[in-house]
Amino acid sequence: MEVATMVSQEDEDEEEELPMLPVFTIFLQQEETLELKDTRRELGTCNDLNDMRKLTSNDEAFNLSRQQIRQIVDIIRSCKTPTLSTYMRWDQYAISFYLKLCTCFRVDYQHLESTVCPPSPEVMPLVKEQEEHTVDRGGMDHLFPKEMSHAERIEQVEHMYIGSSFLINTEPFKFGSYSSTPECIPYHLYLLVKEAVDIMKRFEWHNNPNDLVDLATVEKKISFFCTYLHSHLPTGWSYERDRASSVVAGYDSTRKPRYFMAGYTPIRDWVEDVGCDEDTYLTPQELMDIMSILHSRKTPTFWNFGWQQISFYCKLCSCFGIDYHCLEAASEDDVCLMNMGRNG
Repeated sequence: MEVATMVSQEDEDEEEELPMLPVFTIFLQQEETLELKDTRRELGTCNDLNDMRKLTSNDEAFNLSRQQIRQIVDIIRSCKTPTLSTYMRWDQYAISFYLKLCTCFRVDYQHLESTVCPPSPEVMPLVKEQEEHTVDRGGMDHLFPKEMSHAERIEQVEHMYIGSSFLINTEPFKFGSYSSTPECIPYHLYLLVKEAVDIMKRFEWHNNPNDLVDLATVEKKISFFCTYLHSHLPTGWSYERDRASSVVAGYDSTRKPRYFMAGYTPIRDWVEDVGCDEDTYLTPQELMDIMSILHSRKTPTFWNFGWQQISFYCKLCSCFGIDYHCLEAASEDDVCLMNMGRNG
């Protein structure tokens, strides 16, 4: 019994040390137990994981929570390769999102430690400003207790920054206007509605969990499109599942050009103080900055983005079928609705 106890304790010690190694090295070094084979089958080899970029669409951001998106961004910024236990907790969307973001950040997803990581741009200035503000008002030497972790500091700063410094906006954004109201919905919105209709044509879709997930995802994208590209919708238009088939049937998908932007005037700069967006935690000006980047068709430097900007950027790309890491491959039609009057 004592021997068994000692072996068990040694096994536990070994398990505690495993997460210190890169996950893929662990897979290669461990014995081929049945459990490991199941793990390999679930997560795959390095090449299998790398190929997930081809196997999945760009819908990851719509299938991950804010906390998951932030965790993945923070892991890359930490320059510490995810542990085995972290990978085991991730689903296919989280793994795919991590791999794609590593490409966007131009880092080796297996060896983040070899990356020289710049400081996070969206957190440290806020901490400094808040500390200075507190010293001026209350004469305090510091804002946070010394025992508070870095992650807790970030969480508190963001909470104060969003909750106190800004009003919260819950209305759709209008980033421009047309000389005459659009007669039909934008082509890319039509494609999303058509995707929803195609899902609902599947046999017994309402009893199929996979179909329900697919439909929920595309309807999230439709809602996102209608909120942030509201200026391009016909007056009073809204998505209704029961009317989706008639919308698709009545749309002329062969018309040329797909977009007629001559009568559109972008707002250029947001002057009204409507506050921070409820869903993205971004100000209207920050939303416009991201849209302008997509409209430029020049892939940005992701180190300059916070997790909120990355989330919004990726969701925009998803709605238009654009690769996160290669805006240069997008067509003019793919980005024309994001014209903020700042480039081209």
